[in-house]
Amino acid sequence: KYQLAREAAEHALGINHGSAEAEDLAGTAALALDDLRGAEAHLRRALELAPGRIDARKSLGATYLKERRLTDARREFLLVLETQPQDFDSRCNLGRALLLSDQPEAALGQFENAARLKPGDSALLTDILDAQLRLKRADQAAVTLAALDRQMGEHDTLRVHIAELLVGQRAYGLAAREFERLHGADPKSYEFSYN
Repeated sequence: KYQLAREAAEHALGINHGSAEAEDLAGTAALALDDLRGAEAHLRRALELAPGRIDARKSLGATYLKERRLTDARREFLLVLETQPQDFDSRCNLGRALLLSDQPEAALGQFENAARLKPGDSALLTDILDAQLRLKRADQAAVTLAALDRQMGEHDTLRVHIAELLVGQRAYGLAAREFERLHGADPKSYEFSYN
């Protein structure tokens, strides 16, 4: 799907070199295909041609976030939020960039603002939980985890992700509870990917 979109955008660029829309589409398709260098090149060209293209700026911010170029990612998301303060995705991604920059308090603020825009989003609740655990706010984390529990039901993949997050933050009691809910799974039977 994304490869076809990329090919169509590349074709459009061949016909109409200098099209901000085609550069934006090619960059977004490259991002979806994890071609981060290609995504950055196309999206930067799109913004050179039309600096007000919000979608290109959001995609460039997402590209930088994937590359762990956190200062650049934060800058792009802040620029989007200057003109579109209600942009849920940019607010969440700004929070993620802040969290990865070891700024959990600022990240939590962005996540809480995003939660006012789209309450109950399970990916956002997971980010909020991560920030609360990093800030050692156990009481708040317990409330967030209860909200996730109500939404997750038997969603095993999300439950494993939450358990790994809890282990990574050394909240072993909560992590053990999550593993037990995974059909009685033993926490020692999982390998974790934390450095």
